[in-house]
Amino acid sequence: MENLTFGKELLSIIVPVYNCEKYLEECIDSIIRQTYENLEIILVDDGSTDSSGEICDQYTYRDARIKVIHKENGGQQDARSAGIAISQGAFIGFVDSDDWIESDMYENLYKSIGQADLITSGLWQYDKNGAAQKIVDALETGIYDGQSKYFCNNLIVYMGQIGSGMLGGIVNSISNKLFNASIVKKIYPQVNVNIKNGEDLLFTIVYALMCKQIIVTHECYYHYRYNSVSMSYRKNLDYLSEMNIFYKVLDKALVGHVFEESLRDQLNRMLMYYVYTYTSSMMQMSTELYYPQYIFPQNHLLYEKRIVLFGSGKVGKSYYLDWKYNASIRVVQWIDSSSAMNEIFNCSIQEPKEIVRDGFDYVVCAVLNQQLAEDMKKQLIEYEIKEDMILWEKPEDIFRKFFLTR
Repeated sequence: MENLTFGKELLSIIVPVYNCEKYLEECIDSIIRQTYENLEIILVDDGSTDSSGEICDQYTYRDARIKVIHKENGGQQDARSAGIAISQGAFIGFVDSDDWIESDMYENLYKSIGQADLITSGLWQYDKNGAAQKIVDALETGIYDGQSKYFCNNLIVYMGQIGSGMLGGIVNSISNKLFNASIVKKIYPQVNVNIKNGEDLLFTIVYALMCKQIIVTHECYYHYRYNSVSMSYRKNLDYLSEMNIFYKVLDKALVGHVFEESLRDQLNRMLMYYVYTYTSSMMQMSTELYYPQYIFPQNHLLYEKRIVLFGSGKVGKSYYLDWKYNASIRVVQWIDSSSAMNEIFNCSIQEPKEIVRDGFDYVVCAVLNQQLAEDMKKQLIEYEIKEDMILWEKPEDIFRKFFLTR
């Protein structure tokens, strides 16, 4: 679908900035270099205490399209709200200050959006080890009626089989999308609430409920960087109270919707899934309280076997606890590449190079990402571990199966 007014409408790109001096220039440069040039670039310095504010100001001398707002720290939602308030574009895009985008992102999104209220694309998500995972919408590519039964029945919890990290029909992030500015300005006051986790998801759902037409493309233009100092990865003792705020905002938004019953059922399922899945990690509770979320799909292959467990994240912890109480499976060693991990559940974690050379039957790679599993396999082969002794299967999410199956 091609828009005949291509190149004439102004797009407002809003970038909330907070203490991101390490990545900020790469982010801004990727926006400046867009092949679609009719941009208004709004940098919102949300009370940064490093040099981020100065970097933003320096860019105003390099590109006349850049506007800078300096404000007291109020969080990402509040920063976006400040940018939205002064934006003048017909469409709005959002970019986080520690990420970067492909040079043709907004040209391609604008060409395709036509008369739709929203276009959503894929993104590349990088983990702490730099491994990239392609994240796309669960919904197939195409044009959707935003008020149709099929779209609404799959908005919050998708009925089909989907990958980890995404529950609904479209990706949670607002940074891989282009929005109709008039709808954004109408709904943003509803979603400008003080929560540190789930703000993108909240905005995406409330916005989608207002859309007449939505376009889905699986092309990936956005690069989402793992940043250990991001608010998303910090201890959040208010997580449960924020989930309550999240629920109340959506509960109000669903009142009177033609598919309210289905949407409310999805909301309840999603809330329970998030509470059980993320409460412990978000609040950084003791690992002794960890409840196994994942199981190895081929557990029967491991009966009466000696196992080296590779990986100490959510999947690794889940496998260990599952096998700990299974007398038929014996974990003889637990390894991980992260030097920060040395003991979990009173079990010592060793580096991969210290893997035992005999005395085991299989090494099980405990990760969600297949590419990361392949990297782990290559590492093990370098340590002269035979390939047929290395196992990986997509972990089975038992919380997903319990809470989200409809």
